[in-house]
Amino acid sequence: MPHTILSRQFQMFAQQECQGSSPLYEHLATKIANDEDLLDIASSIPQDQPAPNLLLAAVHYLLAS
Repeated sequence: MPHTILSRQFQMFAQQECQGSSPLYEHLATKIANDEDLLDIASSIPQDQPAPNLLLAAVHYLLAS
């Protein structure tokens, strides 16, 4: 998936899903939206899956392990 689309998905996730409820996830999603390396990683997520949710869930899982 092109980085421009992924970036917009992460920006929208930060604004619509995290703003006012999860400052950490809002910050992370905003930073991911502007990081080419992280967008490269997110681009491997299937297009029919919510990239922000899956990437942040994977990070959460790895940190909690």
